[in-house]
Amino acid sequence: MSVIECDATAIGLFKDCPRKFDLRINQGLVPKARAGGGRGMGGALHKGREVWRNAIKAGKSHAVALNEALVALRIEWTTSFGTQLTDANRNLNNAEALFRGYAAKFASHNYKPITIEEPFSIDVGKSPNGHVVKRTGLMDEYCEFNGRRYVLDLKTSSVYPGGAWMDAWRTNEQFLGYVDAAQRLHGACDGVIVHGIWVHTPPQRSTNKYKYEDYFTADIVSFSAAQLDEWRADFLDTIDRREEARARGKWSPNLNSACKTVYGLCDFHKWCSSTPEIRSQVESIYYAHQVWQPLAEQRLGALSAAGVP
Repeated sequence: MSVIECDATAIGLFKDCPRKFDLRINQGLVPKARAGGGRGMGGALHKGREVWRNAIKAGKSHAVALNEALVALRIEWTTSFGTQLTDANRNLNNAEALFRGYAAKFASHNYKPITIEEPFSIDVGKSPNGHVVKRTGLMDEYCEFNGRRYVLDLKTSSVYPGGAWMDAWRTNEQFLGYVDAAQRLHGACDGVIVHGIWVHTPPQRSTNKYKYEDYFTADIVSFSAAQLDEWRADFLDTIDRREEARARGKWSPNLNSACKTVYGLCDFHKWCSSTPEIRSQVESIYYAHQVWQPLAEQRLGALSAAGVP
């Protein structure tokens, strides 16, 4: 059998809804509002962080690293939006302010970067049906912290990134894959350090519930060896189910919880809620074609899942 490559975002789409997987991955549909590849607010903050951490790794001062990061953030913003300002939360001034606040909060943390923006493609064995599988992905950072090794991942969110939001990452497909990949590539990984940025305007009054430093959250998500073994087996089983669906040409919709989340409706809600005879017209009006590129788009999928366009 030929080698099957799969990334965490794609396998997550299939688990959420096989039809959504077919529309996005196989057919390459994407809402016109998000077509073109721009990563928006979350992408600009990620680009700033990438440049900042690479400068720190190269031994540059915090001031120099921050300046380089802000230049990169502005370039990424221009790529996504040009001179357009979107709303009170998503605009260039707020993006810069949020990044400055994020860098100020975490500059003193002793995260020692080992790799930054590391793409990977690793052999994960054979599925029960005999498919040879490789898993691809892109890790924000692999670092040392307090004598242990972690993947460090930045998430931006339109809701406050604490409490239940942070707990949700403890069962995240992508994070399990990151830990597994880091262990295979580097020999050790004790979990994922999650950094959250709340994409919101700064507090206007001292009586606000959250202070500005509260906009930036952190936690560590760890998995036991038994959890990782369970996930690895499920991953390979899911590959078989996906390939069975492909062979049958049958991509069943999940018309329940996957259609609506706390962040809004599924990207393909308009398509699924239309009668079959008019779906070609709906597709031409609301959707564009954009080839799925896992390493380039894995973060885009993560951003979308976190509700940040």
